[in-house]
Amino acid sequence: MSVVKARPAADVGPNPGRPLLNQPEVWAALSLAVLYIAVMSGHSYSIDGVLMYRQATSIVQNLSLSFQTPIHWGGVFTTSRYGIGLSVLYLPGVALLSIAGLHPVSPSSASYDWALFYRDVVYTISAAPVHILVTAATAYLVARLVRDLGYGSRIALLSLASFGIASPAFVYSRGDFAQPLLGLCFVVGLLGAVHYRRSGGYLAQIAMYASLLMAVLARPVEGSLLLPALLVLIGLEHRHGRWAVARHGSLLVTVATYVLAVIVTLAINWGRFGSPFNTGYTGQINWSTPVWIGVPGVLLSPARGIIWQFPLIVLAPLGFWRLRQSENQIAALVMAALVVMLFLNTALWVPWWGAWSWGSRLFVPAWPLVAVLASVGVARLRPSVRVWLVACLFAGGVLWAVPGILTDLLGGYASAYDGSTQSFALSGYPPIGAWTFLHHLRANDMADSNAIDILWFRLARNTANLSLLVPAILLPSAVALGFRAIRLASGSWQRISVSEEGGQPAQAKG
Repeated sequence: MSVVKARPAADVGPNPGRPLLNQPEVWAALSLAVLYIAVMSGHSYSIDGVLMYRQATSIVQNLSLSFQTPIHWGGVFTTSRYGIGLSVLYLPGVALLSIAGLHPVSPSSASYDWALFYRDVVYTISAAPVHILVTAATAYLVARLVRDLGYGSRIALLSLASFGIASPAFVYSRGDFAQPLLGLCFVVGLLGAVHYRRSGGYLAQIAMYASLLMAVLARPVEGSLLLPALLVLIGLEHRHGRWAVARHGSLLVTVATYVLAVIVTLAINWGRFGSPFNTGYTGQINWSTPVWIGVPGVLLSPARGIIWQFPLIVLAPLGFWRLRQSENQIAALVMAALVVMLFLNTALWVPWWGAWSWGSRLFVPAWPLVAVLASVGVARLRPSVRVWLVACLFAGGVLWAVPGILTDLLGGYASAYDGSTQSFALSGYPPIGAWTFLHHLRANDMADSNAIDILWFRLARNTANLSLLVPAILLPSAVALGFRAIRLASGSWQRISVSEEGGQPAQAKG
């Protein structure tokens, strides 16, 4: 009897030849997108987001990086000081609405003009959906990365659902922050690098270079972490018991892409502030938080603790160890290194608590990678504990996200738990403290921050409750799309002839 490798089943691995509409991950991502639309807020949450959005509107309306009318918000802002990446994504929608004659709200000379946050229809139509698309696309690519690492539909769908529903990504799909875009860049870059290591190809290279360029443009500091990650992934190979450097040409192009991104960033600084090395930040922002405050704060504090935000993170070390023992050891090391660096960046940054955000905002780009490692970690659990433990951890993530979906961050929670002391208060845990600031179901007007923070509920009083039909239709549709994904995956599971939990093709005796 000889031993031969069985042919991998259709649901394991990337399988690019499989029709797109037959991929369960596609239907699951569509389900997430519909769910996000059903619970979208449609408004801004931060002055950071307002400035990035206004950067796009100033480019469209005035072909300028400077605002025609300054924004007064605890100071006078004449331009954005944040990466241009998210603003670039806003440009098509803002431009189309401008052609249609719809323009953003005009800033007033009054300080703290909340109309900029709540009454800008152009933002609601053109910018808010960008975050929905970014989050749904990231969830899909998380599942694709899991598949490319050798796991099948069960683990892939778990990774997609855990990232999309049971992590802060659910809440941040409604926001105006740039960190989710950076998370997307990380996944695209790593997925492209994994493909390129195995089979080469121009599409994989383009994905790597484009993701690196956008990562630096979106968040220059954290985005730069993708450069060494890509260099290691595409450049290192283990041959004959030693490490060797390969693909010198791709390494040079990767470095050149990073240099280009830095040059563009410096040029934008010059256009904004008159100097390429002036970023608009003051010296008050640095990485000097004491380790004994920042590390436990980011890990365990009720308001900022990442363990409470995404409880499945406790399985990430198991996933890392499993990948570390496979042919994907370099990918495992790179993902773990990125997560650790983003954690340290968050814990040591001043202010480490992230300032007026749900959870630890600076750690948001790490969640896609954590979701990959955590879902792979599920495969290491004993069958006797796997179902109930994963269900409990998953439910804990959803529990954390629900208050961030239903209550307005600006209604009081953000200011009440903005600081190192407040972050450690038990009431800072959103399922405990966020409900204090929810006073009624339907908003009295669009700027009411004490009502359910869903766009369709905000419109309810002005539409005789007809706007509530939107979530009433979309939520069942999201469920139906999710079941479609499960049915497709179930059909694949019945045909499986590899060990999905092991992430490697099984061997059959013939």
